[in-house]
Amino acid sequence: MNRIQFIIVTILSGVVALCIFLQIIFVRLSAADETRLRQIGEALQEGQSDFDHLQQIATRVAQLAQQQNDDQLKDLLVRQNIQIKDNGPGATGAGAAAAPSTPESTTTPSSTH
Repeated sequence: MNRIQFIIVTILSGVVALCIFLQIIFVRLSAADETRLRQIGEALQEGQSDFDHLQQIATRVAQLAQQQNDDQLKDLLVRQNIQIKDNGPGATGAGAAAAPSTPESTTTPSSTH
C-alpha cells in the first residue's frame, strides 16, 4: 500500500468514525425527545380527564340549580360561561348544562389513545 492509498483509507475511516459518533448522539437525543413527548402526552391525557370531570360536575351543579330553582347558583353558572337550559322548576336530564365555551387557541387536536 502506497502513501496515497494509506491517506485515503485513513480519511475514510475517520469519516466512518465520525458518522458512528453522530449516530450515537442522534439516538440519545431522539430517546430524550421521546421521553419528553411521552410525558407531555400523559399530561395532556390527564388534563383532558380532569376537564371531562369538571364538565360532569358543572352538569350536575346545573341540574341541582334547576331542581332547587336556585337563581343565585344559575347566575353564578352563567357568569362562569356555563350555559344552562331553563326548562322550568324541577327540570332534570343530561342536557341541563352545556360545557363551558373554550377559546380556540387553547384547544388541541385529539391524539390517539
